[in-house]
Amino acid sequence: MAAHDVCAAHNHRSDKVLYCLRGSLVFRLTETGEEIAPHPGDRLDIGLGTMHRPPPAPGGVTCIEAARG
Repeated sequence: MAAHDVCAAHNHRSDKVLYCLRGSLVFRLTETGEEIAPHPGDRLDIGLGTMHRPPPAPGGVTCIEAARG
C-alpha cells in the first residue's frame, strides 16, 4: 500500500497469509476491535471470512500476500 492509501473493511473467501517486508500498519479486526500491527519480518494469518480493515500507513508498507487453502 502506498502512503495514505485507504482500504475499506473487507473479508476474503479463503485464509490469507501476509508477510510484511517494509514499513508497518495496523490491521483492525472489525468484529472484535482487535488491532494487529505486523512489522518487517512478521507473518499475519487472517482466517476465512474475517472482516478486517488496514488503515492508511503513513510511510507506506510492502507486503507479500497469498491465499491459503
